[in-house]
Amino acid sequence: MDEAGRTAGDAGRTDDTTTPHPRPRPRATAFGAVGPVSVVVAAIVALAVVSALLTAGPGTGPFGGGPEGSSGTGHDDAGTVSAGIARAGWALAGGWLAGVGVLLAVTDHRTHRLPDKLLIGGGAVALPLLVAAALLAGEPGALLRAAAGALVPAGVLYAVALVTPGGVGLGDVKLLLLTGAWLGFLSVPAATVGPVLGIVVGGLVSIVAVVARRATLRSHVPLGPALLVGAAVATWLDLAGALTLAPA
Repeated sequence: MDEAGRTAGDAGRTDDTTTPHPRPRPRATAFGAVGPVSVVVAAIVALAVVSALLTAGPGTGPFGGGPEGSSGTGHDDAGTVSAGIARAGWALAGGWLAGVGVLLAVTDHRTHRLPDKLLIGGGAVALPLLVAAALLAGEPGALLRAAAGALVPAGVLYAVALVTPGGVGLGDVKLLLLTGAWLGFLSVPAATVGPVLGIVVGGLVSIVAVVARRATLRSHVPLGPALLVGAAVATWLDLAGALTLAPA
């Protein structure tokens, strides 16, 4: 009986090893494949970004400093209020995207997936805030930049995904739509530098992983975290004035 039991147990273990699940993946939650610590970190990052954008100098951001030299008239007061609300909406959008970005980076690192529920959730909140901010500030050009910043790099990455099956996922393309809209809203230089920097960082990470024998040339290295790093660095450089073209 014991021998028969061991034989049956061995057979059961053999069946288990043939299943295409060599490693259990973290269970997906409402926030992606992340735990409560990641959610708390994302919330802290979001609040920090909102605070930083709201308290940035008057010359930073896509709207500049707003009306200056107010004479106290009703028109100037209304313009100041609108500019303040626009800046608040822009800051809230940036904070929301930063928090969602943390969750996306953790999820992509752990599961090699960028869930639609996070990508759609990020855009569903941030994009209306950016539209409202642009309209309140009287800056419709910011919306055109956002559209171009989203569609151009995402279109290029989508073309790459078509010719290299398995190399770039559609989740990466959707993420670039989201980050590109934010960067385009800031400025054309930010929308240009962010995606390029993200691709470069992703390439360097892949090379290091191969050299360190943590991956092979055919391994899939998540691109999402690198794209998010590129967007974050481009945002910081733009707000610091490092991407402003000097007058000729």
